[in-house]
Formats: sequence, C-alpha cells, structure tokens
Amino acid sequence: DLPLSIRRQRQMCIRDSADTVNPTAQTKAGSATLYVNPARGNDAGSGATASAPLKTISRALSLAGPGTIVQLAPGTYSVESGESFPLRVPPEVSVVGNAATRGEGVTVVGGGFFMSPSFARQNVGFVFLNGGRLSGVTATNPNSRGSGVWVEDGQPVLSSNTFTRNAREGVFVTGQSAPLVENNVFQRNTGNGIALTRSNRAIVRSNLFQATGYALAIGGS
Repeated sequence: DLPLSIRRQRQMCIRDSADTVNPTAQTKAGSATLYVNPARGNDAGSGATASAPLKTISRALSLAGPGTIVQLAPGTYSVESGESFPLRVPPEVSVVGNAATRGEGVTVVGGGFFMSPSFARQNVGFVFLNGGRLSGVTATNPNSRGSGVWVEDGQPVLSSNTFTRNAREGVFVTGQSAPLVENNVFQRNTGNGIALTRSNRAIVRSNLFQATGYALAIGGS
C-alpha cells in the first residue's frame, strides 16, 4: 500500500481544471483561486476573480498559500509577458490550465537558473519545492540544456500536460522525491521525455512519448 499522502495526491490528479478547493482555504490574496491572464491581467490586483486576473504566474505563486488553485487562461506565458523563471510552485498549490486538452493553448515558454542540491546549476521552467500540482499546461524550455519541470523534493502531481520542445527533457526527477507523473504527452524533446535518478520513488504511468529522444532515462537507485 502507498502512503496516505501519495494516495491523496493521486485523488487530486483526477480533478479537472474547473475544480475548486475548499472555500474556507485562504491565500495571502484572500481567495482560494487566483486567476491569471497574460493578455489582459494586472499584477497590481488581487487576481481573485476571472474578470480581474493577474498577469503573471510568477505573481500568483508569490501570493498563493496552501490549497490555492492558480487558474491559467489560454495564452502564452513567457519572459515577454512578464514571467520570472524558474516558476517555483509552493507546497499544496495547484497550477492548472486546460486538463481536457492536455494544455493546448495554455503555453508556458522559458526557463531560468536553479541551484539544485544534487546537480548544481540547472535551467528549468517549473520547480516543485515540496508537493504541488501541474495540470493542463504545455511546458516548453528552449534554453540550452533546458528542462520543462524539475522535481527534487516532495510528492507533486504532474497530470494531463504536454511537455514539448524542451532542449533537454520534459521532466527531471531526482533526490528522494516521489511524484506522480500521469496522463501526459511528451513530444519532440531533444534529450528525454522523463529523466529519473538518485533515490526518487516516482510513479510514472499512462504517458505518451512521441519523437522525444529516450522516453525514459533511468539511473541512480
């Protein structure tokens, strides 16, 4: 049997992007859902309603508390739209776009330097600090040796996303993390679809790999 925490994460991953969290959960911005729209958002606001969204995922993550859903509108999220990479997803925070289409039209492009405890400096799009969730997003990191998502701690859920045209791999899993990587599409990544190493205990299932180097590169213990 899996630990209760992993079973709970599995249950989270089957929610679609329209789900809401417990209405009693509060964030620093005063709402359980933060809305983001790169075309018409404003980071000076609270992002508490879809009619008055934030502009950047970066700002939403800085406001998000445990239980927050960061709801992404269709569009391209990049340095040009104001994003600051890497995007560090805090514990118990969900970043969701359109899970039904595996992120079609909800595109995050870019990466930034992250000092990994086990692999030194890396260039990554998303970093999961300890848990959290990414669902319904297309993640692309075209930078040299760029990774779409870096997981080194906790039990995050990566479900119903598309990882494409990353300069190295779509998802890198290391340390003693235990993510669930499920129901994603990996296409045209230069290196690997998913790289797994060190002592991680990832659950990887029901993913599609197409023209993406090695589908799975597995090392360590």
